[in-house]
Amino acid sequence: MLRRISKLTACAAAVCLLCTMAANIPSPASWMNAAAFRGTAAITSGNATLEIPVTRQIAQSGDRVTETVQVLVPDGAPESMNPVRERAHFAAPGNGGESTFGEPGCILYTSTLVYNVQTDQDGLRKYDVISFRLDREIFTMAPYNSVHNATARVDQAGYSDASGDSGLLEDQSKDLGEIEFGKTYSEGTDWPETWFAVGTASGSPQVGITYAVVLDYADGTSRTLSFTHAAT
Repeated sequence: MLRRISKLTACAAAVCLLCTMAANIPSPASWMNAAAFRGTAAITSGNATLEIPVTRQIAQSGDRVTETVQVLVPDGAPESMNPVRERAHFAAPGNGGESTFGEPGCILYTSTLVYNVQTDQDGLRKYDVISFRLDREIFTMAPYNSVHNATARVDQAGYSDASGDSGLLEDQSKDLGEIEFGKTYSEGTDWPETWFAVGTASGSPQVGITYAVVLDYADGTSRTLSFTHAAT
């Protein structure tokens, strides 16, 4: 009798765990809320590229801005780059067009970027990156052989004045190489705190963090996910 009760207890615990996991996975309805979309990330393999949507949330207190960007990797990517794009649709905000995206997948990347922003007397909006962190949540490893750590590059290249007379400050970029998920990287520790706050112009790099991560699939192929979390 005791053995039977133990088995029932174990089964109940397993069911609760599965329900909890399912509750944490974003639903198609919530993920495909067009109002949340801000840009795209890219999954590349050779010459083929799959664009997937990026959601963004912004909180500001004075000059300090905290942005959270999320990228959900679709589980259909290993079969083909095209069928994933045809499986679902959402209205792309701002351009009146339509983009496509597969059903919610199995890896969620969340980037948190903190920066200061000020507008000088000439109207130039200038950014100073303070810190960033990349988190990863794997819902299932079924499509993958392995998922690697991400690499990151910090960019604060731009112009220190609206006229551009000072020239483009191109040296304010740093490759950090492979980073740890869940670790906060910050100004003064991982890149110089002496960098100037800068504004951007057409043709200049975006201010923010560029990520890349290699995904090895169970069928023996590999894809690279890349996206830039840019200050806005």
